[in-house]
Amino acid sequence: MAARARIECPTCRATVEHAFCAHCGEKRFEPGDVSVREYLSQVFGTLFSLEGKLWASLARLPRPGVLTAEFLRGARVRRLKPFQLFALLNVVYFFVQPWTGTNIFNAPLSETVFFGSRSELHDTLVAEKRAELGLAADADLAAFKARFDARSNDWAKSLIVVFVPALALVSELGRRRRRFAEQLAFVTEFLSFKIVVLSIAAPCAWLATRRMFDALPSFSSSPTFGVVWSLTTLAASLAWFAVASRRVFEGSVGAAVAHALALGIGYVATWAAYHVLLFVVTLWSL
Repeated sequence: MAARARIECPTCRATVEHAFCAHCGEKRFEPGDVSVREYLSQVFGTLFSLEGKLWASLARLPRPGVLTAEFLRGARVRRLKPFQLFALLNVVYFFVQPWTGTNIFNAPLSETVFFGSRSELHDTLVAEKRAELGLAADADLAAFKARFDARSNDWAKSLIVVFVPALALVSELGRRRRRFAEQLAFVTEFLSFKIVVLSIAAPCAWLATRRMFDALPSFSSSPTFGVVWSLTTLAASLAWFAVASRRVFEGSVGAAVAHALALGIGYVATWAAYHVLLFVVTLWSL
């Protein structure tokens, strides 16, 4: 086979002798690279590569901590990175949320805030903002609510990112000898699990069941059902934390359970604080 002519790498200026630059990894430029065929090949290659990595990642989510353990030991080519998976699933969640009726990451005006109860401060802030916008009359409440809910949904897509380092900090308190980046990967996998299993799959399955049994409540219509569902998801989260902590951090069973309990308490507190933050930011931005 004839040797390829040496060329200068267009990225780092190093000498390129083969298909890729040995210094920076840049692909050797060929005349055929600038063609419609090559462009379409790159588009479909990227899509199918993403799809393959996505399904491989989703298949591991029911096994707590597997994605994080693989990521930390360097097995990253065949699966999406933790934050890539979380960001993609976050988009999917906000797309299907109006259909499922779940309010996990966003907080409409009708939902309770300030740690689970409507407070005088909440009502006072809402009344002041309605007066400021000229929507203080009872007849204007629906218009204000629609405006608030739309803005809250927009802010939730961005502010959910704040939840990741906050929960990672709680995890760090329980595993002080591990790097913070490891905690970020750990809690990001948990949030991906929460989105797929508890915020998309379970509500969709319940919605499909309701079509056969009309007496079943929706996720947003029954306060009692909402409490039961919250306790169920909390129990599932604690179980996930315990199994994943044991798998990722390789400690004793007792240490994993203690870590899970600390994460459970921190999760509830962080989640409540996140909803307060979302409420305040949304109200401020109206």
